[in-house]
Amino acid sequence: MEAALQTLGSKVTFPRHYLLYILLAAVDVLVTASILNGGGREINALAAQVIEWFGGMGMTLYKFTLVAIVLVICEVVARSKPRLGRGLAVTAVLVSLVPPAFAGAQMAGVFVVR
Repeated sequence: MEAALQTLGSKVTFPRHYLLYILLAAVDVLVTASILNGGGREINALAAQVIEWFGGMGMTLYKFTLVAIVLVICEVVARSKPRLGRGLAVTAVLVSLVPPAFAGAQMAGVFVVR
């Protein structure tokens, strides 16, 4: 797993956190696409605007651009403050759990967003 997350020959600081974060981002994109294809809507106003302007590919690029920015921030911070960098990586994972969980509940009919 760690070999898959190497950059320019040097290992990243928190590969397991990053892998989970990237996987959750991918799940978010897939679930969002499923909801949109089923007639639902994006409830994040900025993401909804990106989708309106650029479509599904724009949404995917937007999401993974944000992921890349977060990963770079975690790496930069971890170089001088490892505990803070790890805290940021953990927070990124925890926060990225919310949209797929919310969307999954919405798709299961637990609640409806109007």
